[in-house]
Amino acid sequence: MKSMTLRFPLALVLLESTLYLSQDMYLPALPAVQRDFAVSAALAQATFTVWLLGATVLQPLIGPLSDRHGRRRIVLVSAALFVAASAGCAAAPGFAGFMLLRALQGGALCGVLAAGYACVHESLGSHDAVRTQAWMSAVTVLAPALGPLLGAVLLLHWAWPALFVVLAALGALAAAMLQRWMPETVDAASAARLSWRRSAAAYLALLVQRGTPELLGAACLLLAVLLVWNVTAPFVFADDTGSFVAAQAWLYAMFIVGTRVVARQIGHRGADALVRAGLHLGLLGAALGAAAARLRLPTWCSLGAFGLYPLADGMVFAPLLRIMLERASAAGHPMGTVMALWITALNLVGVGCTLGVAWAGWTQLHELLPLAALLAAGAWALGRRGLRKP
Repeated sequence: MKSMTLRFPLALVLLESTLYLSQDMYLPALPAVQRDFAVSAALAQATFTVWLLGATVLQPLIGPLSDRHGRRRIVLVSAALFVAASAGCAAAPGFAGFMLLRALQGGALCGVLAAGYACVHESLGSHDAVRTQAWMSAVTVLAPALGPLLGAVLLLHWAWPALFVVLAALGALAAAMLQRWMPETVDAASAARLSWRRSAAAYLALLVQRGTPELLGAACLLLAVLLVWNVTAPFVFADDTGSFVAAQAWLYAMFIVGTRVVARQIGHRGADALVRAGLHLGLLGAALGAAAARLRLPTWCSLGAFGLYPLADGMVFAPLLRIMLERASAAGHPMGTVMALWITALNLVGVGCTLGVAWAGWTQLHELLPLAALLAAGAWALGRRGLRKP
């Protein structure tokens, strides 16, 4: 891969990771945020929800905008919005303003993902694009794992507003790198005039295109398992921080191993074969983990078997997205619109999983892992159906 081609994904993954850190790094600061703004714990926790809502609501608008005005412009505007919102969070005089700025932080993620990843796939050939997205996923997955730890370390020395100053500085650095290295893959001068009616029709056409609902549904169910785990795990290990850290390290390490499998095997086996193998492996890992949990075997035994699941997720996501993009492109759908649909669906799953687990009150492995097995079975069935040649 040429150095210039590599520099752009590096800059993009720095900005994306910084955006994810803005969701996770200030977790340890929640009590201080609650105290300084004199709000309830529930309102303090709602600052996470508004971030995710911002990242979801704006997404369907960003795809068509990037198809019309270009990927580079949308990503750079999103980066500038994130830097400004982060600096504003550090200086917000009131809680209402802070909540609005948190929503804008999340909204900035829309342009980075939809336009940024569309540009990656448009800039590279099929196999190189899958390899690149795989290693980018391996980097960004570290943000939710390391964010709270980094935030706790910084809070030992500074007050919580300093966390947002750090985020603004990282965002500005990434924006400068993108300004220099990001290519433009859309000819805005010859692009069709933006029509929201046509954009809505394009989304509908995508949703009914043969294979797309199944592939998108499989991706959503695969992600749902990891999200349910992330929300439940702190309660599973409520009295054992060391075990929680070890479990997170094990599962996320397996995800990273899965992305390395993609990087090494995509040229030999192809996207379809990797997705099929990952779906089988994920179902096996979830089923073995669920069986061990229901039998009340030691926790390390359940999680050891369940480790096959994040390994499979790391194998599946990048090639599955590429398959969907190539099919949609062959049918004449703009890539920005396809990316926006993909990300919107995954974000909605994130909101649903967070609310669903909170409502159900799950705190035990024998409750979590059988659900994971059920979701994995659904992903396996939908994925196999969606992979059939259209």
